[in-house]
Amino acid sequence: MDTKSKNSHKLAVLIILLVILLPSVGMVRLYPFLDRESSAYKENFYTDAQFLRQIIYGNYVLYTEEAQRKEGRTILPNQIFFPDLKDAEAASVSEGMEEAWDEQDAYASALTDFKNNILQEYRSWQSSFDNVRGNLEYQVLDENEQILDQNVTGSLLESLTRDKDQKYLWGVAMQYDQGGNLTVLNTFGNNSKELSNLLESLGRKDPVDDYYYESYYGSTSLSASYSFQFPQNRTFIYGMTRENANAYLSLDLESRYHGYIDSGVVYQTLLFLVALVGIAALLLPFIRPLGTGNEKIFRAPMEAALLGFVPLGLIVSAIVHLVVITNEGIVTKTLKQAGLKNPYVIESLSIAWNLLWWCLIFALVYWIVSCLRNIFTLGLRRYFRERTLIYRFFAWIKRGCVKVYHSFDHLDFQDKLNRTILKIVGINFIILALICSFWFFGIGALILYSIVLFFVLQKYFNDLKTKYKKLLSTTNAIAEGNLDVTIDEDLGVFEPFKGEIQKIQTGFKKAVEEEVKSERMKTDLITNVSHDLKTPLTAIITYVNLLKNEDLSPEIHRSYIDILEQKSLRLKALIEDLFEISKATSKNVTLNLMRVDIVNLLKQVAFELNDKISQSTLDFRWNLPDEKISLTLDSQKTYRVFENLLINILKYSLSHSRVYITVEAVSGEAVITMKNVSAQELNFNPEEITERFVRGDSARNTEGSGLGLAIAKSFVDLQNGTMHITTDADLFKVTIRWPLEKQAPPAPEKPQTADTEDPLFLEGPQSSEDVIPKHD
Repeated sequence: MDTKSKNSHKLAVLIILLVILLPSVGMVRLYPFLDRESSAYKENFYTDAQFLRQIIYGNYVLYTEEAQRKEGRTILPNQIFFPDLKDAEAASVSEGMEEAWDEQDAYASALTDFKNNILQEYRSWQSSFDNVRGNLEYQVLDENEQILDQNVTGSLLESLTRDKDQKYLWGVAMQYDQGGNLTVLNTFGNNSKELSNLLESLGRKDPVDDYYYESYYGSTSLSASYSFQFPQNRTFIYGMTRENANAYLSLDLESRYHGYIDSGVVYQTLLFLVALVGIAALLLPFIRPLGTGNEKIFRAPMEAALLGFVPLGLIVSAIVHLVVITNEGIVTKTLKQAGLKNPYVIESLSIAWNLLWWCLIFALVYWIVSCLRNIFTLGLRRYFRERTLIYRFFAWIKRGCVKVYHSFDHLDFQDKLNRTILKIVGINFIILALICSFWFFGIGALILYSIVLFFVLQKYFNDLKTKYKKLLSTTNAIAEGNLDVTIDEDLGVFEPFKGEIQKIQTGFKKAVEEEVKSERMKTDLITNVSHDLKTPLTAIITYVNLLKNEDLSPEIHRSYIDILEQKSLRLKALIEDLFEISKATSKNVTLNLMRVDIVNLLKQVAFELNDKISQSTLDFRWNLPDEKISLTLDSQKTYRVFENLLINILKYSLSHSRVYITVEAVSGEAVITMKNVSAQELNFNPEEITERFVRGDSARNTEGSGLGLAIAKSFVDLQNGTMHITTDADLFKVTIRWPLEKQAPPAPEKPQTADTEDPLFLEGPQSSEDVIPKHD
C-alpha cells in the first residue's frame, strides 16, 4: 500500500471514530435536557402500580401492628390473617388418634410450611412499606372514626382536603367494611379515577394467593377451607407532601427510571443519533478516496451481525439507568465513597464512564450497519452465498449427502466380497420374512434359525481366525528380520494384505540397503579424512624435523620452508573445506540473497581462473547468451559453485580435449550445463561422486579434498536449485537448474559507485571478453 493510500485509510479511521464519538459526547451533554423533559413524568410516581402496592401492603402492616399493641405481645401474621388455621391445627391433633400417623405428619408439615410462607410474605410487606413509610403521613381509624394509629397531629383527611394544592402532592383514603371489602373513599392528586381503580384492584387481590398451591395435603389445597382475611372496620388515610415527594424521588430510582421511560425522551434522542450513525456507515464507503467499508472487520457473516443486536438491545435497555444514576449523582457519590477527593477527577471519570457505554452502542450500530450494507453492494444472492454461515452449513450438508450418494456409484457388484454380502443379506431377508409369516409358530422357527446361524457364523469366524493368525505370524517374522518370508495360503478377506506385505518387504529391503550404504560412506569418510589430513600433516612434521639440522645450507633451508608453507596451506584449505561442507549439510549457512546475473558471474569466475585455463591444454567452448539471466541468489556461494566445477574440470579432464559450457533459459528455468571428457575411466556411481570426500581419482594422487562437488551441490540445494551429474562412457556432465522468477518492469538505471557494487562484478564483463570468445 503506497503512502497516499495509507494516509487515506488513516483519515477514514479517524472519521469513523468521530462518527462514533460525537454522538456519544452529544448524549452526555444532553443529560440536563433529558432530566428536564422527564421531570413532568416523575411527579406522577403515585400512579405507578409498584408504589400503590406498597400502600396496600402498608394497610396490612399497620393492621398487624395495631393488633400487637392491643394484645401487648407479638402475634404471628397467620393468626391475624388466617385465624381459622388455629382451629384446623387443633382439629388435626384430635383426629390424629384415628388417622394413620403418616397422614397426620403430612398434614402437620403442610400447615407448618404454609405458616412459614405467610411469615415470609409479611416480612416482604414490611420491607416494601418501609421504603415509603418515612415519607408518608398516615392515620388509621376504626368504624367510629377514632384514631388508632398515626404519625401526624390533627385530622389528616381535613388537611388533605384543605391543602391539597399547596402542601400535598398526593393522598388517599381507603375503608374496609365489616366483611373486609375495600372501598376507596377519596383520592387527592391527578388522575383520581385511575388511582381509585388501581387501588381497589390491588387491594381486593389475595396477597398470598401464590402460596396456596404450594401447600397441598393429599389432593386438596389448604386454601379450600381457609382463605386470607382482609382488615375489617378500618379506614386508612395516607398523604404525601411535596417536600416528602421530592425526598422519596431522590431515593426511589425506580420511579425516576419510569419517568424517563414514560417520557420517551432518551429513546427518541438515541433513535435519532443511531439513525445518523447508520446513515454515515452506509454513505462513508461511497467516498472512494477514503478506501473504507471493505475491511475484514466489516466482512463478518450475517449471523454474527444479527447476533450483534443482542448485546446492543441489552445495553440500550439498561442505558436509561445509566442516565438516571448519573443525573441523580449516584456515580459521583460512588466515586467519592471509593476515596476520590478531587472534584475534577470525579467529574472526568463520571463523563468517561458514560462515554464508554454510549461509544459502545454507536460502535455496535456502525459495525452492524457496515456488515449488513454488503447486501446492497454484493447483491442478495451473492451476499447470502458468501457472507452467511447457514449457507455454508447447508452446502456442507449437501456435499456430504452427494458424497454418500455417489459412494454407491463406486460399489462394485462384480466384486466377490460385495456379491457375497448382498447374497447373505438377501437370503437373511427372505428367511426372516417367511418366519414372520408363521405368526406365533414363527417364534420357534426363529429360535431354530438363530441356533443354525450361530454355528454357521462360528465356523466362519474360526476360519477367519486361522487366516488372521497366519497373517500375524508373517508380520512377526518380518519384524524379526526375515524379509524373504512368503504367504502361499489363501487368506480370504485378508488376501489384499499379501500385496501390502510384499510392499513392506520391498521397502524394508531398500531401507536396509540405504543403511548399509550410509555405513559404508561413513567408513569411507573416516578413511579418506584420515588419509587426506595425515598426508600434509606428516610432511609438515618431517620437514620441521629436517629444519632442526643446523648444517643445512640456506638454499635447502629456504626450500624446506617453501614446502612447509605449501603443505600448511594445503592442510588449511582441506580443513576450511571440511568446515564449509559441514555447515552446508547441516543448513547452518546464512545466505545473503540479491539479484545476480549468472551469465556475468560465470564470466567473472572464468576471468579469475584465466591463468589456469591458459596453462591447460583444454579447449573451452562457451555458449553464453547475450542477455542477462538474473536470479535471487547468494553471489558468494554461487561464485564458489562455478569455481569448484571449473577447477574440477581443470583437474580431471583429458588433455587436449574440449570442454562445453552452456547457459540458457529453458521452460521457466535457468540451466547451466558443463561437459568434459575425463582423463580417468568413469567407473564410479554418479550419485555418489557428490558425497563428502569422494573423488573420481580413487588412488587420491591428485591435489584435492574430494569436497568440491559436495560443496557445489550443497550450495545449489540451499538456494532452491538442483545439481545433477551424469556420465556416458568417459563423458562427465554436470547440469544445474534454478527456477526463473517473474521479472518486474526494469527501473531506470542509476549510476553506481564503487561502494555499492558487488566485488564479484567489478570489471568482470569488460575483462572477461578476452577469456570467453563468442562462438557460433
